[in-house]
Amino acid sequence: MEVILLKDIKNFGKRGDIKKVAEGYARNFLFPQKLAEIATPKIILALKREKITNEVRENKRAKAIRRTAHGLQGLELKFTIMASDTGILYGAVNSVKIAKMLAIKGFDINAGQIKLESPIKAPGKYSVLVNLGDGNASNIKLEILSVK
Repeated sequence: MEVILLKDIKNFGKRGDIKKVAEGYARNFLFPQKLAEIATPKIILALKREKITNEVRENKRAKAIRRTAHGLQGLELKFTIMASDTGILYGAVNSVKIAKMLAIKGFDINAGQIKLESPIKAPGKYSVLVNLGDGNASNIKLEILSVK
């Protein structure tokens, strides 16, 4: 009997896989637990359509990530922060502030994607890695200026 898996089953298959199984296994285990259903031509066709839709969606997402990575490459952001007479900044530049600045520039980056070891508390120039996922990353440059 052929069944389509509705959920991932460890050491057996992933959701959407078509598997040949014994009728007893299907009736007594897979169907009652709603882990699979009978593989009818209508369901197989719907599954193929869903896979194609998911592939198209994934390709669009990957293309958007590559476009963002290309746009971020070499980008320079400037932050001006109040500082004491000794040059110590009253605030710090952290990943949240960088993400907000990137949003202003038109990039949809969340703070978790910005790899910053610790908040920047001193004026100067810095390079920060932005990890976009799927092996795509870009370095952006930060220039921290102090104002007394």
